[in-house]
Formats: sequence, C-alpha cells, structure tokens
Amino acid sequence: METERQILAQRENQAQQQVAQAKRNADSAVVNATGQADTNRRLAESLSPNVIQWQYVQKISDKVQVMLLPSGQQFLLDTRGILGEATKPAP
Repeated sequence: METERQILAQRENQAQQQVAQAKRNADSAVVNATGQADTNRRLAESLSPNVIQWQYVQKISDKVQVMLLPSGQQFLLDTRGILGEATKPAP
C-alpha cells in the first residue's frame, strides 16, 4: 500500500514538472514572438524606395555587367508596388 502511494506521489510530481515545463515553453514562445513582431515592425518602418532600390542593385550587381534603361527612367525597379503604394500617383 505504501509503495502504491509512493508511485502515485512520484507520478503526480512528474506531471507537475511537465506542466511547469510546458508553461516555461509557452512563455518563451510568447517572448520570442513578441520580439520577432517588434523586429518586423521596425524593419517595415525602415523600408523606403531608396533602401529597396539599393538592396535590389546589390543582389544583381555581381551578375550584371551592362544595364540599359529607357530614356527618362529614374529607377531600375518600381518600388511603389513593393511598398504597397501602387495606387498612389507617381511624383
């Protein structure tokens, strides 16, 4: 009878430990998600047509030797659409 009580107490202890570990994991996931959301917000706020243009040129620059643009074309890439500004009139 005593052995059964010890086994039951041990199992209850293990269950409590599992619950505590699950709570720590959940808390950690919330902290990570909050940090990632903050990082994403800051990144989105920092984007501008010039930054996107620069990143675009950096990605293709090692592969492109010569690039021809139509007369009067100021940009290699229309960043208004990327930034969600496609419906705004061009300056």
